[in-house]
Amino acid sequence: MLQNVAVQHGSVVIEDAAQAPELRAIDQHLKTLDLKSVLACPLTDGDQHVGILILEQTNKRRAWRSTDVVVLKTIADQMVLAVNNVKLRNLMKTLAVTDEKSGLLKRASYIDVMMAEVKRSLQQTVPMTLMLLNFGKVSALSREAGEGALEGLMQSLGQSIAANIRQTDIAIRYDRTTIALILGDTKDTNSLFVIDKFRKVIAGVKVPGTENPVTMTVGIAGAVIQKEYDPVDIVTEVINRAEQALEVAHSKGPNSAHAMAPIVESAEVA
Repeated sequence: MLQNVAVQHGSVVIEDAAQAPELRAIDQHLKTLDLKSVLACPLTDGDQHVGILILEQTNKRRAWRSTDVVVLKTIADQMVLAVNNVKLRNLMKTLAVTDEKSGLLKRASYIDVMMAEVKRSLQQTVPMTLMLLNFGKVSALSREAGEGALEGLMQSLGQSIAANIRQTDIAIRYDRTTIALILGDTKDTNSLFVIDKFRKVIAGVKVPGTENPVTMTVGIAGAVIQKEYDPVDIVTEVINRAEQALEVAHSKGPNSAHAMAPIVESAEVA
C-alpha cells in the first residue's frame, strides 16, 4: 500500500507513523521497530515502478523537510541508474564478446549494446553520443607495418582507449582500424573534450616500423533521444550518421573530426 501511495503522489511524507492510515496494516511491526516517522520515494525506471526507497526515523517523530524529499528522490534516481548500468555490464559478460588482448568489445556486440544504451537513454531522458575513431586506412597501414604489426597496433590502441574511458562509456572494435565509442549521458557538443583527451593519450605512438605518428580521424553523431521514436530507428539513424560524419572528416584530412547533426546541417568540431 505504501508503494502505491508513493507512486501516485511521487513521495510519501509521514511525520507520525502511528496515526498514518497508509501504515495501519503493519501497525504491529511499527511498534516492534519503534518506528515513528517515514519518508518514501518510488524507484521508477521509465514508466515502470520497480521498487520503493524508504527512510525511517525511530525513537522520536521527525518533521521531514522539503530538502529531505529532494535528497531521497535523487538517491532513488541514482539507484535505478546504478542497477541499469549493472544490467548492461552483465549483458556484455553474458554475450562474452570482449577481446582480452585489446579490452574492447567485439563487433558482434555492437547492435545489442547500442540498443541497450538507447533504451536506457530513453528511459532516463539523457543524451547519448556515438563516435567512430579511425586510425588510418587498412591498405596503407598494412603496407607500412605489415598485417601482424597492424593488429598489434590496434590492440595497443584499444587498451589505451579502454583504460581512459568512463565507467558509463563503452568501447567496441568497429573494424580493423576503427574503434566505436558509445558515450552515455553525453551530448555531441561535449565530444571535443573526449577527442582532445584521446589525442593526448596516443601522442607519440608511431606506426610500427616507421617514424610516422598514428593519426586519429573522428566521426561524431548524437542520438536523437525522443520517446516518440522507436529505439531501432534511433540506433539505425545514429549509426548511419556517425559513418557519414567519419567520411566527411576523412575528406578534410588526417586528424580531423566532424560532428553531423540529425537534421541537414552539421558542425565541424575540430
